[in-house]
Amino acid sequence: MNMTSPLPTTYSRVVCVKQTFDFAQGTVVERDASMADLEAQLAANPTLVLIQARILGLNASDVNYIKGSYDPKAKPPYTAGFEALGKVVRVGAKVTAVKVGDCVGTMSFGAFSEFIVLPERLVFPIPEIRPEYLGLMVNGLTAYLALHKTTPRGVEPGMKVLVTGAVGATGQIAVQVAKAAGCHVIGTCGNEDKAVQLRALGADRAINYRTEDVGKVLRSEYRRGVDLVFEGIGGKMFEQALASLSPRGNLIVIGAASTYHAEGRIDELWQDKVPTYLLLHKSIGVVGFFLNHYAKDIPEAWTWLVKTFAKGKLQVAVDPTPFFGLDQVKDAVAYMQTGKNIGKIVVDLRKGNSKL
Repeated sequence: MNMTSPLPTTYSRVVCVKQTFDFAQGTVVERDASMADLEAQLAANPTLVLIQARILGLNASDVNYIKGSYDPKAKPPYTAGFEALGKVVRVGAKVTAVKVGDCVGTMSFGAFSEFIVLPERLVFPIPEIRPEYLGLMVNGLTAYLALHKTTPRGVEPGMKVLVTGAVGATGQIAVQVAKAAGCHVIGTCGNEDKAVQLRALGADRAINYRTEDVGKVLRSEYRRGVDLVFEGIGGKMFEQALASLSPRGNLIVIGAASTYHAEGRIDELWQDKVPTYLLLHKSIGVVGFFLNHYAKDIPEAWTWLVKTFAKGKLQVAVDPTPFFGLDQVKDAVAYMQTGKNIGKIVVDLRKGNSKL
């Protein structure tokens, strides 16, 4: 194990102590986690990397993870979170892709922690610690891979693509991925500020669902239907999006954010129905997307995202609302659940109450 500067004897992390949709009630900040435990893992496995986290990224899935929806076998206590940027502080003897001092990102269970130990294959080298890179990981990879890999045609020039929740952290990337492929893009959002942002991202039509009826707009302005839907809201939005598909069109389900604010099992809350007669009548398809199932395609997607971002051809909006330290993770989650954010919500561990 490559050794450099001394590590603290303890570190802090956000731990799930009760499985509930209420992140604040279900988690605590543990301030005396043992660094010796992480060092023992490194000593036992030469392919592991130890990262000192600097910035955390939030996702709607953080709530599902605390609820126990993703892994029924997971029982508290366990560390919350999926995304972090940081610097490598230790590497195992067989690690070759990164070295101590490198800037990296990771999207793995247990990311809401000052220090994270994980396999080398789960870290992404990045040029510098910038919050925008958080928007390229879970969100960017989901957008790129769902649009390009889940349906027979993917995205092609001239397609009409509908993106729901289009100014969220994932939706904003999906809009731009579709535009880069030469598509006509329609996006839904919840206020005029978001509509302005959506048009700035390149969307051809922004639909504010609070002032316009999404279904009526799609029926009147896109009478032949849309070719592809990128859908992460569920409920009425799902129904309207499904009805908008053209013959041989496809709808990709990436989530159901409308169900994330209530207690209960995911199969009880997520009650969207797909009428099979409609599938037959229009020869349409509905397909789900879960990022873990596309691991082999991640290198292709990550390369495109990083290069396109570096060229200034991909915008990653980071919400300006500031959150600092692990104590404010719960506040950041609560803010995310209001739906007011424009872009990626991040928590900076370089300020606040952390040891960093």
